[in-house]
Amino acid sequence: MPYSEWDEVNAAIKGIEPRVTLAQADKIAEWADSMDSDEVENVWAAAIAQFKRLYTVEDGSWVKKQAEASEFLFTEFEEGKPVEFLRIGTFVDRNGREVEITQEFLDDLVASFEAGQAGQEVPIDVKHEKGEAAGWVARVWREGSRLLATVDWNALGTELIGERVYRYLSATIDTAQNVLKSISLVNFPAVKGLQPVELAEGAYTMKLKGGLLQRVQSAIKAVFEEVEAEELEVEEEEELEQEETETEGESEEEEMGEQELEELREEIRAELLAEMEEEKGVRAELEEEVRAEIQAELEEQMERKRELAEFAEEVCGGDAGLSTDPDELVELMVPMDEERLEKFQEVIRGKIVEFEERGSSRDGMGDKAELEAPYKSQIREWLDAGRDLEEWFEMNEDVVGPMDDYNVAEFMEEEE
Repeated sequence: MPYSEWDEVNAAIKGIEPRVTLAQADKIAEWADSMDSDEVENVWAAAIAQFKRLYTVEDGSWVKKQAEASEFLFTEFEEGKPVEFLRIGTFVDRNGREVEITQEFLDDLVASFEAGQAGQEVPIDVKHEKGEAAGWVARVWREGSRLLATVDWNALGTELIGERVYRYLSATIDTAQNVLKSISLVNFPAVKGLQPVELAEGAYTMKLKGGLLQRVQSAIKAVFEEVEAEELEVEEEEELEQEETETEGESEEEEMGEQELEELREEIRAELLAEMEEEKGVRAELEEEVRAEIQAELEEQMERKRELAEFAEEVCGGDAGLSTDPDELVELMVPMDEERLEKFQEVIRGKIVEFEERGSSRDGMGDKAELEAPYKSQIREWLDAGRDLEEWFEMNEDVVGPMDDYNVAEFMEEEE
């Protein structure tokens, strides 16, 4: 990337008919690279599908689609409208944990944001990665059961949303302190039912009011008003011309009669109704595809969690089993990839032993606080990646406090 010759192009892109240009192949590869393989089963298929939604074939070549007349007429040109990123309900987060969002919780997030408890400006990042920002949160407030924000988008955010690489938002929250840490551009948010981020003039916003039918009616009305205005202007000009010709003793025919105007109305009406039907069909097809993807994803998550729960019940409890809570074991296994999970389960099944008491084998550890389970899970992933325990506490001290406040004997043993 970028491709310099056709032989370098990915095989999936080579299968597109008719053949794409190298520049178009670069764009598809860029979209595929930006997608999360954990969220999208086949990133190349998804990137190619995105390309075919934005491009069409003309004279044997792929060209970018122009904005449809209906799309232009129905866009709400109003700046400063909000994006939606959280709502009341019970959800399963990316680690498989069930989280309940209440009105009080949303109000606490608003209060902490206004008080600046995050310690910095809140970024809009991409896929929950602490990298480049696509924008910065300017304001947060609750509207009914949903949490809204206005965002100062930058060039990166403009490109990612304008090219429809990402459509939704997902919040990262410190649930212990009720503090909004960041909002991420994603395609598969844990909180379902949020409005997608879309384009309005000067800003990317969700469509909060007015359905498709209402926008069609408004557009048709606007066109008719424009035609009527033109008709009135023609009539005024004709009256003026008639007055002048009467003064001179001459007369002229009208440039546009009533019949021509009626034909124009019918032509515009037919075009708009045809565009409306076409757009409704395309939207229905896309909604069905997204619904099927989400349903399959949820079923897969539920099946995997059920299997993990069965394994935890199998190895926990009893005289020879692990003396740990099965739910904690499930929480530990949820973030693991399949290869690592298989090795972990093989070791547990083959080598169930009595575990020594932790927290009292090292001086100064027995009377210290225990970390919450979610933080323990994060630390284990951190250590598995070859990172240092003290470095983790330094980066998260503003959330959990200093390392010396906690019993970390089990992690120090893992480091050794």
